Amino acid sequence: MNITKKSFINILYILFLPLWFIERLIPRRKNLWIFGAWSGQKYSDNSRALYEYMLENCPEYTCVWITKNPVVYTRLLNENRPVAMANSIKGIQYCLYAGVAIVSNGNKDFNELCINGIQRIWLWHGMPLKKIGYDDDNFGEKNTLKKLFSRWIIHHSLRVDATVTASRYFVPLLQSAFHLSNKKILCTGLPRCDAFFSNRREQLINAIRTQFSGCTILFYMPTFRTASHDGVPYNPFLDIGFDETAFFDILKKKNLVFLYKLHFCDEASDVRLHNERFMQVRDIDFDDLYVLLNNVDILITDYSSVYFDFIVTRKPVILAPFDYEFYIKKARAHYFDYFKNMEGIKAKTWPELCDILENETYYPVSDNTIIKYCEYNDGNSSAKCFHEIRDRQTC
Repeated sequence: MNITKKSFINILYILFLPLWFIERLIPRRKNLWIFGAWSGQKYSDNSRALYEYMLENCPEYTCVWITKNPVVYTRLLNENRPVAMANSIKGIQYCLYAGVAIVSNGNKDFNELCINGIQRIWLWHGMPLKKIGYDDDNFGEKNTLKKLFSRWIIHHSLRVDATVTASRYFVPLLQSAFHLSNKKILCTGLPRCDAFFSNRREQLINAIRTQFSGCTILFYMPTFRTASHDGVPYNPFLDIGFDETAFFDILKKKNLVFLYKLHFCDEASDVRLHNERFMQVRDIDFDDLYVLLNNVDILITDYSSVYFDFIVTRKPVILAPFDYEFYIKKARAHYFDYFKNMEGIKAKTWPELCDILENETYYPVSDNTIIKYCEYNDGNSSAKCFHEIRDRQTC
């Protein structure tokens, strides 16, 4: 982007300010809720879970999914679910008139220029180990004029009206991250975790268990690295003592199937490992990530919030902090000491991870840890979340 284009965009932001204030004069409908996720690119996460719950159980509400992805739009249209493109006339109208916005990542889940005055409920996309929001040193725009504008909007007009927590432990962290009072932290659990209490199955898992009878399915989900913002996706198989031959020998010997899913921000990375027991999983391979998670046997992760969700299944978790020192210094700082507070067997290198798999020294976390991190995830979080938000509207 050249300097002329940057200047033009900054001018547009300034010229838009009067319209931004006028938006607050538009009456909003309490029974019209809009939902979005991952900057309008995905149909997933807590927003999806609450959206589907309300479509099935709350006919008195109009629920509309807002997207910027034509594939998502076509899918929901074919499923007869209310959907609109964010920048379409309908999408703009929904953003201007809706009473509630159910947010996954932020303003860009919707048409961000048309939601001033809406009640914004940040379901977010996981409980924080990594510092987020105002606590994250990388928070905000880098461009000076745009940064001042966006910071002003966030602080004064588009403040978070409420968010949800999976346990009491995270309340002070969420208060700090989003500058919220205690009463704006809703103790409902995360809607997406309701999938852990269902009997739904992913076809991918059925196919794997048919091909490899009696197998144990591992699911490796590392979190994103900020390096991906500079076009360098994370590839954990390039170093840290990875030995392809030894790794695949253990998978075969122990009848393991290894699923690997990169974070959304790192999906451009292509891991070139070829073995029938290894699969790099992408969004097109399954329908609902949390149904898939519920179907696997063991989770492997590093600093991802998926840890706090998965432990409620009481299945084993292996922690793989391969680049811990680099990560906390160069990527994202943590709210608390990782090694003291994250229960589970840990592997700092691939040889250590292979030893854990070969000797089967993995284990589920204790009930105390489950209560500490996900006491409200009980299979009814979508219902609790809906009722809490509805009751806030009537206050």
